[in-house]
Amino acid sequence: MRCARFGLVMGMAAALLACASAPGPSQGLQPTSRTLGPFVYFEEGTDLLITVGAQATRQRLDTPFFPIEIGIANKSHEKVITITREAFSATVGDSKEIPAATAAEVIEGYRALNADRVLFRSREFTATKFDRYTQPAVDSRFYPNSQRRTGVVQERVELGSGTYFQDVLYFRNPGFSLKGQVVSLLVRLKAGEDPHVVVFKLD
Repeated sequence: MRCARFGLVMGMAAALLACASAPGPSQGLQPTSRTLGPFVYFEEGTDLLITVGAQATRQRLDTPFFPIEIGIANKSHEKVITITREAFSATVGDSKEIPAATAAEVIEGYRALNADRVLFRSREFTATKFDRYTQPAVDSRFYPNSQRRTGVVQERVELGSGTYFQDVLYFRNPGFSLKGQVVSLLVRLKAGEDPHVVVFKLD
């Protein structure tokens, strides 16, 4: 009886020790997507390649809106993919999904469109992925080049088989600094579908 009781006590002690030594949930330990270069991330599946550039995002941690560079390639052999601004959303830490801002919202509430252009560096690294697709890239411009509204804004991009585009998205700040946060870009090609997700951290 004494041996059985001793064995029970030792088993409980081992279980408690295991619980004490196991790391709890930590945003710092959350895995991110694979990288192509400094602050450039990607996910690649059967039909889609998605890249994310976070260099500009890292410089806009406390602004009303934050930019994310994106690239998407249609890897399928037959179907045409239609992508609209509404296909994109983002989460910051435990925030709710933040839809991509409209062009009008960014023009009205954000003054760094011109300055952002010098921060966009992801294309220096994404060429290793996109060079295999039809050149040149499909035209895309979800936002104007500046507050002067130069250039035509597009509401959708049509990607045929083996084509790609690269652009920039803007999202409204969730109400706190992005510093140290894990950000997820979500892409839904159709309403109700599970999103394609690229995850990165703003160290």
